[in-house]
Amino acid sequence: FMMKLTQSLSGSLKIDDVIKQVCAQTKKLLGVERVTLFVMERDGRTLFSRVSEGTDTIRVPVDKGIVGETVRSKQTVVIANAYEDPRFNRSVDLRTGFRTKAILSIPVLNSKGDVIGVLQAVNKLDGSAFVDSDVHVAEQFALQVGMSVANSLAHGESEEEMQKSLQLQNASSQFYYLIRLFFQYLLVLMLFLL
Repeated sequence: FMMKLTQSLSGSLKIDDVIKQVCAQTKKLLGVERVTLFVMERDGRTLFSRVSEGTDTIRVPVDKGIVGETVRSKQTVVIANAYEDPRFNRSVDLRTGFRTKAILSIPVLNSKGDVIGVLQAVNKLDGSAFVDSDVHVAEQFALQVGMSVANSLAHGESEEEMQKSLQLQNASSQFYYLIRLFFQYLLVLMLFLL
C-alpha cells in the first residue's frame, strides 16, 4: 500500500496535484475525517492550507496552535483530546462548526531538514486516539511528501504561483457564493410577489 502511495506521489510535478494526492491518500491510510497539508510561506512565519475540507484557506503563524508547535519543535505532535490541550487553536472549529477531537500533526521536511510544511490528520473515523503505528506510518509518509512537495516546487511552480492559484480559487468560490445569494434573493422576491 505504501509503495502505491509513493508511486502516485512521485508521478506528478504540479504542486496542487501532489497536495490533493497527499491529502486523499493520507485520509485513506490513517482512516481519518480530515487531512490538511499546510505549506510554509516564503517569510517563514506563516503556513497556509493548500487543501482543506469544509473551510476556506487557513493561515497559521508559526508561533500559534498545534501546527506552529509542530514547526517549532520539528517533532510529531499527537493529541488525544484537542480541547484539553492549551496549544489548540479553536478559531477554525468555531468558524466552520467542525469539532476537532484527536490530532496527528507531522512536520514535512525538505532534504536539508528544513520544515516546508505540516501534514495534519484529524479525528480517527472509529473515534479512537492516534496510536504509535499511526504515527510511524504517517512519519514515513511525510518523508515522501517532503520529497514530492520539494520536487514540485523545484520544477517551476514557485510559491508566488501557488499564491496566485489560491487567490483565483478564493475569488471563484466568492463569485459562486454571490451567484447563489442572488438566486436566493430572486426566489424570495418571486414568492413575495405571488
